[in-house]
Amino acid sequence: MFGVSTVEESKKFTSAVLNPRDALANRLLEKLPEEEYQRLLPSLEFVDLTVGEFLYHSGDEIKHLYFPTGAIVSLLYTTENGATAEMGMAGRCGAVGIASFMGGKSTPNQAVVQIAGGAFRIKAQILRDEFNRGGVVQMLLLRYTQSLHHTFRLIALKSRILRQTGIFRIADLTLIG
Repeated sequence: MFGVSTVEESKKFTSAVLNPRDALANRLLEKLPEEEYQRLLPSLEFVDLTVGEFLYHSGDEIKHLYFPTGAIVSLLYTTENGATAEMGMAGRCGAVGIASFMGGKSTPNQAVVQIAGGAFRIKAQILRDEFNRGGVVQMLLLRYTQSLHHTFRLIALKSRILRQTGIFRIADLTLIG
């Protein structure tokens, strides 16, 4: 595998310069204890993502979960009349394809790369198996999912306030916190 192979080495490494080809450049993977990280490492595959590339479309079966290390991915929702709205984004602090471990095989949204860069992906079934073991992987992914849903709610609320009042302030851009 690329870059640093242990959590301890990575923590020293990340204080210097992040290597997007290192799986531990993704904060979710970095938080894993050594045992869980080593169990997943052989299944992680580095991919270069390009601007405009769709990781999945609405209704697709999710085959991989992506852990961006340099790329930024928009999560989009398309309404029945064809309008598209961005629900959120995922970068090196997150993951793309969460429906893959939440019990769904497909998703009502789509994911498109906005900023090119690297990511590590893992087959959905492998991640589901690890998630179902319980433990730290499950806890981290559930916490991430909770924070992502919180972001979705804030975006919806701020959008509603903007439509009702017509007032938009720079402070309204703060989505988390």
